[in-house]
Amino acid sequence: MISPSIDITWSLAEAEAAHAGFSEIGLAHFWVGVCKAVELPVGELLKAGNPELQALEGQVEADFQEVREAFAAAGLAPKALRRAIRAEVGRRAGQFARPLHRSPALREVFKQGVGVASVDGGRLRPAHLLVALVEHWEPMVSSAVTKLGHDAYQVLRGVAERLSDGFEGRQKTPRQKTEDKKKKGASALERFGRNLTELAAKGALPPLIGRRVEMLKITQILLQSRKSNLILLGEPGVGKTGIVEGFAQLLAEGKLPRAVAWQSVRCLFQKDFSTFSRLWP
Repeated sequence: MISPSIDITWSLAEAEAAHAGFSEIGLAHFWVGVCKAVELPVGELLKAGNPELQALEGQVEADFQEVREAFAAAGLAPKALRRAIRAEVGRRAGQFARPLHRSPALREVFKQGVGVASVDGGRLRPAHLLVALVEHWEPMVSSAVTKLGHDAYQVLRGVAERLSDGFEGRQKTPRQKTEDKKKKGASALERFGRNLTELAAKGALPPLIGRRVEMLKITQILLQSRKSNLILLGEPGVGKTGIVEGFAQLLAEGKLPRAVAWQSVRCLFQKDFSTFSRLWP
């Protein structure tokens, strides 16, 4: 499972790559994203996020603090390293619209990071990706570290070893042990996903504007006696998650009782749009 701190770091790396005129996110850009993420206050990073993400501020802070401590132990200043890497990478004349894809090398880093995370609780954090980044050894990053007056091999390996020691020797607090016990008896939804209906009932989901036709299409498919499995397909950013969250809000608010749903579907089949409009004002 990808943690919110990874999403934040990814967004910062993507912005860095786009600003520098690159068509994809490279290893050096992700290094800059990590440095910027640990440098900025977590509250500032989350202030534009939704309430659900803001509720995880403590978890995000802990993830970034883990990286800060490794940098400090190695004698690296995130701001200085970020600027040095940026100077090594330089700028290009290209202009590419976001979202940007990861480079093949960065995809491999993510795969290796997932492998590291699988033996350390399963939740992918920036620390796991940093260990993988050091293993893949980006020349521009090592050059930047050298220009800051450090032995690049010794310092970067030191960061990775410090983080790896934390994976293997981290002691769980009593609260974490209690949470682990709860997870063992939890449902698959609670362990690997989000209960959107519950979040909607708490008002933790953003409002959905429009999408009435999509709501009815979802209802129609889910109420079919056969072939009632629903899949939403589309490019990133077209609103797939928003549609599902909007449907969850209808369920939580009781605006989608079974009788109304069946009547709405029947109106669509019979092309009785006047009745349909009264059911879905």
